[in-house]
Amino acid sequence: MSARAIGVSRQAAYQYRELDDKFRQEWDHAVEEGIEVLENVAITRAKDNSDLLLMFMLKAKKPDVYREKIEINVNWRNELKQLGVDPEQHLSQMIENARALLEANAEIIDVTPGLGLESDVENVGRAETGRSEDD
Repeated sequence: MSARAIGVSRQAAYQYRELDDKFRQEWDHAVEEGIEVLENVAITRAKDNSDLLLMFMLKAKKPDVYREKIEINVNWRNELKQLGVDPEQHLSQMIENARALLEANAEIIDVTPGLGLESDVENVGRAETGRSEDD
């Protein structure tokens, strides 16, 4: 049921949904019924022709059922061993480095290259040390 059909604004309908549990339950039930109609139409159309737009709608409304599922399994220990690095030693070194940074009250800044943040980090470093760009 649309907000216009009952004579209220969409904003008012959403506000009422937040305030009234019974209304929210009925709303959710109506949405589920709508999704069931889409599924039935998809089944009917799939018998004749595939409808890409309908599939996108189903993915958006019921992603747990219709989205692509990708499983990634990373064994970091094996990956490090293949690179000739002792995983336990590497992990110990990372922990030691993190402790040293914390003890030095250092601020950790994660900068991903290419996002344009590199100059911001340089400026923060200058401000903290009192250096200027000309130094």
